[in-house]
Amino acid sequence: MYFRQLLNDHTACASYLLGCKTSGEFAVVDPHVDLVDDYVALAEAQGAAIVAVFDTHVQADHVSGLPALVAYTAAAAYLPAGAGVEFDHRPLTDGEVVMLGNVDIAAIATPGQALAHHAYVITDRTRGDEPWLVLTGKPYGQRTGVRAIHYATGTEDAKRRRGCRMVRQHAYVKGLDRELHKDFQAAVMAGW
Repeated sequence: MYFRQLLNDHTACASYLLGCKTSGEFAVVDPHVDLVDDYVALAEAQGAAIVAVFDTHVQADHVSGLPALVAYTAAAAYLPAGAGVEFDHRPLTDGEVVMLGNVDIAAIATPGQALAHHAYVITDRTRGDEPWLVLTGKPYGQRTGVRAIHYATGTEDAKRRRGCRMVRQHAYVKGLDRELHKDFQAAVMAGW
């Protein structure tokens, strides 16, 4: 599995490029319009194509790159059911899974910042059946974050998450030292 976090310095929002290197199928979660070329270049450098683009919610924090990335790559667009957008996309309901080779992306309804809001639980089946990551926009309130963790691990106890990490789109405060990003990326590449 390939995983790369990208940060937009102007909005302090994170986005994620991930997927199965074996099948050459990648996805982007919460793309920023200013980073579309970066996602494509990174995927191409890995010999992969971007075939799916996900938003956790309709963005108020930045201009989503989902429409531009879909137009550039012909990838499928995925948004939470009820997102209220008028462009072509596949609405995902709670519990639906999109498979990219050995990588499963499960949509988990976590309404909070928006009523149509998802966390995406990522499982790399080459590592086993345990979820590896939970990607979310803003897990407002303990309940939404706990729901995603519970779905991913079978327990609400964050200390017993069995190696599953929850990472948020809004993980950084503007001006925060980018060393945090480097440490996170190093941990991901080491497989935790």
